[in-house]
Amino acid sequence: MKGTVVFDFDYTLADTTRFKEVLAASPEAVTRMSEFLFDGAESVLRRLKEDGWKLALLTLGEPVWQQRKAIHSGLMGYFDYVVCTAEPKASRIAEFMAWPAPLVFVNDNGEEIDIMKRVLPQCRMIAMRGPKPLPASSGVVVCADLEEVYRNVISG
Repeated sequence: MKGTVVFDFDYTLADTTRFKEVLAASPEAVTRMSEFLFDGAESVLRRLKEDGWKLALLTLGEPVWQQRKAIHSGLMGYFDYVVCTAEPKASRIAEFMAWPAPLVFVNDNGEEIDIMKRVLPQCRMIAMRGPKPLPASSGVVVCADLEEVYRNVISG
């Protein structure tokens, strides 16, 4: 086993901007979540699993809502661990430390990455370029798409 890759959901695996536009027009849109996945999301998760990585989903927001989106995305079967939390992600450190190391976090939110890097300096952080600001921390790889994330995860 290689370790654990921890993915954020919104703006990292899914195009949440486009989803929110459709949701505003139709409250039933959550059942269509799989239509809003970024290109390569399922392929990258499948290949990481085949490569021997454990996968975790760590998503911030109202837990029931986040879980519904994740279930309807069709990706839940890839994840060994799922954490949907309304609390800051860093509040779950004890849980993360029980997952197989090394830990690699993939997230679009630079502020969250900076916090996680401070509290878990031994972990790798990969930023996914999105609508939120990039991390201020040095040494964080910034990726334009999930294929680039995959290449950075496997290159160590």
